[in-house]
Amino acid sequence: MLNVKPIISVIMPIYNGEKWLPSSLNSILVQTFRDFEILLINDGSVDASEKICQGFLKKDNRIRYFYKKNGGVSSARNLGLEKAQGELIYFFDCDDLLASDGLEFLVNLHKDTGADIVSCACMNVDKQTIPTNLRVNENLKMIIATKDKWNYREIFTGAIICKLFSRNVIGDTRFPKGICYAEDDVFFMEAFIKARKIAYHPIIKTFYYMHSDSSTHRLQPYRFFQSFVLAKYLIKEKVYTATTDTNARAMVYCDYCISIFSLFRYVVRAGNRREYECLRNKYYDLLENFLHKEKMAMLKKIEYKTYIKSYELARLIHARKI
Repeated sequence: MLNVKPIISVIMPIYNGEKWLPSSLNSILVQTFRDFEILLINDGSVDASEKICQGFLKKDNRIRYFYKKNGGVSSARNLGLEKAQGELIYFFDCDDLLASDGLEFLVNLHKDTGADIVSCACMNVDKQTIPTNLRVNENLKMIIATKDKWNYREIFTGAIICKLFSRNVIGDTRFPKGICYAEDDVFFMEAFIKARKIAYHPIIKTFYYMHSDSSTHRLQPYRFFQSFVLAKYLIKEKVYTATTDTNARAMVYCDYCISIFSLFRYVVRAGNRREYECLRNKYYDLLENFLHKEKMAMLKKIEYKTYIKSYELARLIHARKI
């Protein structure tokens, strides 16, 4: 157990992560920046995750371990926030990887800019290894945003593992309960709205492992797409309340509408006509107006149009296994 408070608290939710946890955890433990704690939050795993955590717990006194009844990634991260001692917060999943100088880079970015949130870039990988042939583009430019933060889409999109937060900007913000997909987007937007300064550097330091069990790779039940729409709706409402910036509002409105098409895509491919008609009755006018006003490639607009024109047309064009 640490005797003094660390600079960074790394919060890692774990659910049945035995396949990936050792590599992910090792990528944190070999960091060139050493002043951190790792909070392993076991969200009711039924595999060997606990055994692996206990093994690492004996090897490094910077690790703290907590077990809780399964409640989802939001509840696990929220418990981590309650237990965290660091002045900076970093969220990391048990299948992700971080370059050995990743924390050092983010901490230095925070020190140099005084930003409430700092971010690097993330790369999707199909193996749980950090690529060795990455080339650094010397022309990459850092973005430091204050009142003009809404002008930079790149600083309020991207995976949460790219971002280091000051505890002050998080405050009492927590991950939303009842949302099982894109919950991190809602959390980040709340922090983003409160942030006075944000810094982003497009250098790649984080790696998202796209394995067959990852949330963006595996076949998702309908409730995941419902959560996605709810998350995008909450983000839209928060942004509309926070700013009158037309570009920011247009972006979150577009994201919200496109998320609804994911619902249509799911029910069409599932052959659920009843649910399709419910969606069409609820969202048809909104999506028609969106497609009429939104500037996008004509083929993409036609594709979206076919989803809401009629169930028969949508099935004819898009019916296939989910």
